[in-house]
Amino acid sequence: MGYVGNSPAANFASVTKDTFSGDGSTTAFTLSKAATTNGVAVFVENVRQEPTTAYAVSGTTLTFTAAPVSASGNNIYVLHHNSPASTATHPSAQNLLAVDGTFSGDVSVGDDILLSSDSSAIKFGADGEITLTHSADDGLILKHVGTGDGKEPRLTFQAGDNDIAVDDLLGSIEFQAPDEGTGTDSQLVAAAISAVSEGDFSASSNATGLRFQTGASETASTKMTLTSGGHLGLGTTSPISYNSYGDGLVIAKSSQSGSAGMSLISATDGYGSIYFNDGTGQNTHGAIDYTHSTDAMRLRVAGNTALTLDQSGKQANFGITGDRAIINRAALTGISLADDASTSVAGFSGSSSALILVYDPGGGGAVFFATYQNAVAKLAGSSDYSTSDSDGNTCVFKSGNSHSVTLKNREGSGTSYYVLILQAYD
Repeated sequence: MGYVGNSPAANFASVTKDTFSGDGSTTAFTLSKAATTNGVAVFVENVRQEPTTAYAVSGTTLTFTAAPVSASGNNIYVLHHNSPASTATHPSAQNLLAVDGTFSGDVSVGDDILLSSDSSAIKFGADGEITLTHSADDGLILKHVGTGDGKEPRLTFQAGDNDIAVDDLLGSIEFQAPDEGTGTDSQLVAAAISAVSEGDFSASSNATGLRFQTGASETASTKMTLTSGGHLGLGTTSPISYNSYGDGLVIAKSSQSGSAGMSLISATDGYGSIYFNDGTGQNTHGAIDYTHSTDAMRLRVAGNTALTLDQSGKQANFGITGDRAIINRAALTGISLADDASTSVAGFSGSSSALILVYDPGGGGAVFFATYQNAVAKLAGSSDYSTSDSDGNTCVFKSGNSHSVTLKNREGSGTSYYVLILQAYD
């Protein structure tokens, strides 16, 4: 007989039929051969029964939900469906085109999978709650479609190694341009983030560090390391090798050569700051900051300003009060004064006092002492240094309760001076 399709593997077989007589109470009957619920057609009084609803089959036992009615003859018969004679297969050399389909088991693909539409998606889970969606001309989006708390996507890298030792790689993300036309170094891995074990794993340890790798003309190598203990190393893979009081952040130059440094960039009217705290609260105990608006560097101790350096580098204000506390130091270099010219070299704050050192490279120098309420006193120095406005001398003087000390040149010719002021108050 002619047929369409594959050649059958076996001839058609006759149908097996079992017959029984109901008695109104019996629900279980023994079949002539093993079957399944959907593998037989069951009739009672010539009415076909619905599988699983009216009956079920397990092995050779047919069990009715309710006992069939009694009859003088056989009023129950069962037809056994035969197994398929053959399975049709699609020719391997031909494409298979379908609108959609459902697979109840695993699918194995021996080559590429192509999702040829923009915004196509792969859904995971019985509810399809995790999606991996194509973003047209851009990339992929991993999303949890749930809207409540705790409905975030998670991507986990798992190493199958069952005996993790020191320096074992647990996973990595690499960045590369393999199609770059210039070849060689340009096609190497240019950057990467890797998780690397710091020791043998055990029931009480899974110490792992993160290595951040970049390349210049090389396969990306480690330039920054974050250890399991929270130590950060820039330019070193072992920040804990350095002083334990300063290994929280270590900045090293590659190959231990050249200079290493750190830059803090802030606005022209802002601060560049480093703060120190003991972790017991939000209060700052110490700080170093630079004020861009005034170009001044400030050192804070115990929450208070202890030292300020001005923009010229010649003025230092010490913000420490108390007995014999120095609060101001100024170095004035290269003060050029023509004959009979003068300038102010010291100003007082309140009842402060000051030591004033004046030096003339061509004619010696002297040390003076001044207070707000008293005249300037000369403590030591060259004879041509005077505490009054007198001819032939370098004069350092003040008027009464003045806040200003004057330096005046009456040497007879122009002179350059160097001045150092130490100001203090009680």
